[in-house]
Amino acid sequence: AAGFLGRTIADVEREMILGTLAHTHGRKAEAAALLGVTSRTLLNKLNLYESEGRIDEATARALGRRTAARDLSEIVR
Repeated sequence: AAGFLGRTIADVEREMILGTLAHTHGRKAEAAALLGVTSRTLLNKLNLYESEGRIDEATARALGRRTAARDLSEIVR
């Protein structure tokens, strides 16, 4: 639990989503199934992260996104 102290639920959720996408090598349908959400929900989250600039350029490219994020310090490795 100590790793979650001081972090928002939204940040933890984003880390889980991006980590699961990394685990599935960018396969969104598989990641959505592992996370227990629909593919549409996963895509909506990714669109939100992209619009907020919270996905780095390498991750955006790996996920087939058109634009790169601006906030490189926020991406989960």
